[in-house]
Amino acid sequence: LLRLSERGEMCRTLAHDTSMSKFRRLLFLLATPVILVSMCSAQSASAPPFSNSNESQRTKSPTLLISLVKDLNEVTPEVWTSLLSLCSDRPMIISILFSNLGSEKTETYLEAVKSSCSRLILVSDSFALDGKSSLLSPLYQSILPTTLNSRIRKLGYLRAWFSDYLTNNASLDVSNLSSVLVVDLDILSFPSSSSLSHAISKVESTPKGSVVCANGYERWLLMRHYYDAFALILKNGDFMFYRMTRATGLLLLLQHRFYNQVSKMDTNFPVQSCFGGLAVYSPLLFFDSKCSYAIQAVAASIRSDLELILKQYLDPEGDTCEHTVMNLCLNLAQLQSEKKDRSDRTSIASSRNALDISIQPDLLISRDANIFGALNNPTLVYTIMLLLLLSLVLISLAKSDLLPGWAKWRIRVVWSRFKRLVGQENNQFLRWNSLPCHGRCRRRS
Repeated sequence: LLRLSERGEMCRTLAHDTSMSKFRRLLFLLATPVILVSMCSAQSASAPPFSNSNESQRTKSPTLLISLVKDLNEVTPEVWTSLLSLCSDRPMIISILFSNLGSEKTETYLEAVKSSCSRLILVSDSFALDGKSSLLSPLYQSILPTTLNSRIRKLGYLRAWFSDYLTNNASLDVSNLSSVLVVDLDILSFPSSSSLSHAISKVESTPKGSVVCANGYERWLLMRHYYDAFALILKNGDFMFYRMTRATGLLLLLQHRFYNQVSKMDTNFPVQSCFGGLAVYSPLLFFDSKCSYAIQAVAASIRSDLELILKQYLDPEGDTCEHTVMNLCLNLAQLQSEKKDRSDRTSIASSRNALDISIQPDLLISRDANIFGALNNPTLVYTIMLLLLLSLVLISLAKSDLLPGWAKWRIRVVWSRFKRLVGQENNQFLRWNSLPCHGRCRRRS
């Protein structure tokens, strides 16, 4: 109505403008009702009269977003903007478990999310890590001491406790949810609205429930690498963590090749376990009372079979990714409900393809390449390789006649400073004069 009144007022003003000729003023006067009628027809064609998008959104079942973040200051403005856009597209319940609330700017973003979304649930992880907290059940009080010395076990414990908190302490109606989004907020970008809507629609349309993971990547050496290899288990049971992150896998760029393989597919890439920074679950599947992110909280009827399977997917410290625990547990729970005869225990443990878990190629999430994350991180390995290669090139140039004298002098100064830095001035292996020199170099000297 405001736009219609503005256009009509403009036409009436032009029609009474004395600086224009009478003929032109007559044309604008006659054009006023024509413009108003055309705008009304266009408005009625684009949207039904008296429709309210907010009212229509309230009738839909909300989507629950669950996230763990250490410091809310690490969440980028692009991610906050994506959350606000997501809340404008569909009814959303945002739940965040955090360690540090952040600055005043972060609180401003939180206020915007609170006003735009259906509900905002903020919980400090101190309630989960305090053994005397009233919010800890006896089960989680017994699990807590076993998680303090392992980052992986601690993450699994926090995710399991937060899911239990949402159902038992946050007055959350699980049956009214349309889908569950498990996402890491310490990312650089969120998936596009269309790709995320496609993933949610796939989960909602699957009767038995399904899981759709993001095709997460980190950029390194102008290439995109699939970064969440720890949670990745292929359909045939291959654990891709060691294959991708060992020296041969890094040299062969297996993470880059896997990302390209998934990205070129027209359909989802089926796997047994994945995460990629974001995963969409069916709500009844995610809040299954038999399964949890922590192996100690899994139902006794499934735990023995699950522990038997998880022995194949351990890291060097003997831990398993919490997403692998959750996904394989959900798969076993579905298998158990389908199998009537439990006499053959190995039949449950060997047939592991009951649950529909896949990676959606266009569900893209970018993550910062953390160079100092771990020794098996490809970014760190590639950095060391590049530094070694650069050192060899500089030493070779210093021994040749390709560089002028001032450049050779500068290299010698840098080399001497490096020796003083590492405290090995007297080490014969680091002396400049002891560097290998071929016969051609000796003849030239």
